[in-house]
Amino acid sequence: MTERPSKKMRTDARFSPFQSKTVILSVGPAGARFTVHRDFLYMASPYFLERLDSGYLSHDIMILPEAESPTIENFLNWLYSRRIEDSSTSLSLSFLEIEKLWVFAYNYRITTLMDKTVNAWHERFSDHLESSLRSCSIEWNSLYVYENTEKDSKLRKLRVEILAHLTPDHKWDTEDGNVAAEPEQLRRDLLYRKSHAQYRLPHPGARKGRLKSLNLCQFHEHGSGEPCSTK
Repeated sequence: MTERPSKKMRTDARFSPFQSKTVILSVGPAGARFTVHRDFLYMASPYFLERLDSGYLSHDIMILPEAESPTIENFLNWLYSRRIEDSSTSLSLSFLEIEKLWVFAYNYRITTLMDKTVNAWHERFSDHLESSLRSCSIEWNSLYVYENTEKDSKLRKLRVEILAHLTPDHKWDTEDGNVAAEPEQLRRDLLYRKSHAQYRLPHPGARKGRLKSLNLCQFHEHGSGEPCSTK
């Protein structure tokens, strides 16, 4: 998914995206409105470039009926600050909030944000590893991911990779202890992945070290030959 420059976007180095015209994002069934500068959207994704350059926007309003307002708030915070965090508190997002941001980025072809959310997800996970390997079952319900991603999704693969290391006995916990809450496809994916010998690490310290040094590039969406950012 290679991004191309917009024919309407100013390329003068002295020109700031903040000087570009604005557009209104109408979000969800209720049509919550968010104002954003066009050039920031141009730079984010070819999807927005195509929509904004199409000439079919009514009153400079772009309708995003499937999006959710909290996710848009997190998207716009990243768009303007390049940070994945709660815009009002500056706290880290939850696993679910990060996953919703990844799904939004996937749906609207924002590849850079997809990669950044993978990094943020792993960073949050690594913070949990500092306390206890056992405690990493927090917020583990994978139902949202499996209901909102495709079979070859990098986000699915990341979850499976992590769980394969966390569960040497082919068992795992969910936040409420209800294993049945996990999707059946996750069970199949996990058992298949765990058939590889590299996941048979009984010592918690060995598993913890491997999880913290996980190569995140394999879960990124950047094109072949493009540099990989793990920050």
